[in-house]
Parts: sequence; structure tokens; C-alpha cells
Amino acid sequence: MAKMNSERRGICYLCGNEGIVTDDHVPPRCLAPKANTSLFYKLPACETCNKALSVQESRFRDYVVAYTKDGIPEAEAAFGNMMRNFARGKVERGGLPNRDFYRLHNNIVVREGYTSGGIYVGRVFGIKPPDDLDYKDVLIKIARGLHHYHSGEIVPANYDMYADFLVSDEERHVGYIRQLNIAGQMGDFFAYKGTWAKDEPKSGIWYMCFYRSITGMVGFRKPKELFS
Repeated sequence: MAKMNSERRGICYLCGNEGIVTDDHVPPRCLAPKANTSLFYKLPACETCNKALSVQESRFRDYVVAYTKDGIPEAEAAFGNMMRNFARGKVERGGLPNRDFYRLHNNIVVREGYTSGGIYVGRVFGIKPPDDLDYKDVLIKIARGLHHYHSGEIVPANYDMYADFLVSDEERHVGYIRQLNIAGQMGDFFAYKGTWAKDEPKSGIWYMCFYRSITGMVGFRKPKELFS
């Protein structure tokens, strides 16, 4: 009997090229390794796009899980994976953790702390994004996935894109976030709100909260030079 071809053809939600695709989890599966896979959006991606940020997604997990409050089950599983990763090769290094540990440890900073309501609470510890963590690219990839899932649109790679974490000015965004008409939640590890422009559906804005602890924002819009 002939062997069945399990390859699937489709259009990649990131590059827009047609070809062999596999499911890419949005948000990344490593954020909640023990969560039911049905919680994730599975979008068609070519092999190149699917694997392009694999290492960065693992580093991204380490960064956001370090901000997590207690009591988030999915975060505990991700934290466990992070700690096992820190311990890899520990014997060869004489008991010292690996460079993934120092990637976070060496970026601990003290900053001015505020509640979500803008009340000053004194100086607090935080972690600045390590230089070798392309967190903006990971945030953008997740947001492009949410945008495609809800609107069906592929955000072109040549669009203007902005991404960052809301570490100290989250209160400034609260009123705007409440007005956004698209929302979703996956367990306790990921929640989001966003929308897109009615007259330019490839342009949009997305706010994403990880482990109920740290929020990222991504916006993309058509470059001025592409307007006729």
C-alpha cells in the first residue's frame, strides 16, 4: 500500500508564501508547556518562519516568567523548564549555572515602582531585557498571529512595526485598552485585546499580558510611502 503523504500545503501567516506548512502555536508553546494544546491558536507557517525565533522564544519565556506572581499554574511549569535549562551542563561548570541564568541575573536593576493606578511605591527590583533577547521580534510575531487569526489578514513584513513592554507607564494605556473590541484569554498565562483599522485591515494594535504580570504592546501600520 502506498505511503500516505502527510505534508500539508497552505499560505504562511507570516511571510505570505504558499508551500508546505505546519502548525505554529500562538502564543509560543513554551509559555505553558503543560497546558492543553487546544488553548493555543495553531496557524499555518512555513518551516523557515516557524523555526526562525525558536531560541528567542525560549529566552523570552525566561524573561517574562521571571516577572510572574505566585499562583499561576502555567507559569510554574514554564519556570520549572527554565530552571532545568539553567542547570544544563552544571557538572562540567563546577556547579555553576549556565549563561542563560546570567542573562537574567546580570540585568537585574532597581527602578522607581508604581501601582497600575499610578501610585508611587518606592524603589523596586526589575529586569531589563538582555541585549541578546530579541523580545520585540517575539512580541511582533505573536501580535501578527493574533491579527491573522481574527482578521484573516497577513501583516506585510515591510509595514512599520512598534513593540515594547509597558513597564512603568501601563496606566497611560488603560483607557485605550478598554475601548478595543477584540479580546481573548488562554488560561492564566496569556490574555490580549486589540483591533485593526477599518479602512486598512492590515494595520492594527495589540496588547498582550503574560502570566497576569507583564504587558506588551505591538502596533503595525502601512508605511507612508505605500499610500498613493
